[in-house]
Parts: sequence; C-alpha cells; structure tokens
Amino acid sequence: MGFDGLAWSEKHILPHSHISMDDVSLKSHLQLLARGRIRTASVCAALTRELEKTSLSATHSSLVATQVEVVSLEETKKEPEEESDTLLSDLGKAQAKAKQAETALAMSKDLRMKAEESYTHVFGERLDLVDELANVRDKYAELEEYVAEGMDEMFANSKA
Repeated sequence: MGFDGLAWSEKHILPHSHISMDDVSLKSHLQLLARGRIRTASVCAALTRELEKTSLSATHSSLVATQVEVVSLEETKKEPEEESDTLLSDLGKAQAKAKQAETALAMSKDLRMKAEESYTHVFGERLDLVDELANVRDKYAELEEYVAEGMDEMFANSKA
C-alpha cells in the first residue's frame, strides 16, 4: 500500500492549522494556493524536461527495456517446460499402452499354444477314430461274409 498524502496531512497538519472562514481570508488563501500550485506545476515540468536529458532517463529506459526482455525470456522459458511436461505425460501414456500390448501379446501366445495343443489333441483323436472306423468296416465286411456264408449253408441245408 502506497503513501496517502491526504490522510497524512489530515492527521498531522490539519489539527494544527486554522483557516479563517470569512470570505476575504478564504479568497486570499485560495489565490495563494492556486499561485503556489501553478509555480509547482511549472517547476515540475522544467525538472521533467531536464531529467529526460540526463543519463538517469536513459538508465530508466534501458531498465524498462531490460524488464520487458526478462518478462519475454520468462515466458519463453515456460514454453519448453510446458512442452517437456506434455511430452513426459505422453511418454507415460505410451509406456502404459506398451505394457498393455505386451500383456495382450503374452496372453495371445498362451491362447495360441492352447489352441495348437487342442488342435493336435483333436487331430490325434480324429486319426484314432478314422483307424477305428476302418477296423469296424473291416470287421463289418468280415461279418457280412460270415452271414453270407451262414445263409448259404442254411440254404444248402434247407435243400438237402
């Protein structure tokens, strides 16, 4: 909070001064204040012109330029940091996805091995069934031959 000149003067100066409130005194006092203010404004303007000619003004200008440059550099510094944070976040997400992909790959390998084992087992059972079917057909053919022979014998016995 800055210095409040009006509050300070009301607290420290006003209680000790008394201004007469008749018209002549008040008019005289106001004229004195106005002349003093005009002189003060004139002096301030002259001091400002002289100050602008001194090296202090150049120092102030360079200080302002340096402050602008510092602010610009700070903003420029924030950009790579923000980009770095974004890239690190993206890297973390990519690593998580890679880990999920590795897990899925391992699971698919297990499933493939189980499917191959199952296929091998089913194929083996199919071959066994084909062999068994061939044996049953052979036995059926033999049985048909025995039946045919038996029928021939029965026919021959019934004629005799």
